[in-house]
Amino acid sequence: MSETIYKFGGRTPPSGLDGVRWVNVDELELFNRHLSLCGQRQLSQAVWDDIYAEGTIYCLRFVEGIPVGRACVEKYSDEFWEVSDVRTAKDYRNRGYATDACAFVMNYILHCGKTPTIRTEDDNYS
Repeated sequence: MSETIYKFGGRTPPSGLDGVRWVNVDELELFNRHLSLCGQRQLSQAVWDDIYAEGTIYCLRFVEGIPVGRACVEKYSDEFWEVSDVRTAKDYRNRGYATDACAFVMNYILHCGKTPTIRTEDDNYS
C-alpha cells in the first residue's frame, strides 16, 4: 500500500482506524479489486477520474491486505457531506467493516467542519 498522505480540500484526513485508508485517484486497480469481491462491475479509468473530479473520495477497509469494505464522501453542499456508497464484500459481512469505513469517513467530514449525513434504501435492513 502507498504511504502517501492524501490531502483533500486542503486538510489532511485524520487517521486512527486500523485497516482503513483513503484510496488515491491513481489506485483504480485496487478499487476494482474491491468491486470484484462485491460482485460488481469494474469501473473504467474515465468513470473513476470523473468521480474524483466531482470531489467524491473513497476509503477502503482492509483485512490482511484484502479490500473488503468501502465508503465515500459525497460533497453535495457547502454545509452537508454524505457518507455514501457503503459496501462490504459478502464473505466479510457482519464483522463491523462497514462501520469502520463509515466512522473513518464521518470523522473526516467532521474534521472538515461539515455536517455528515447518511441515507439508505427502505429495504436495506443491514
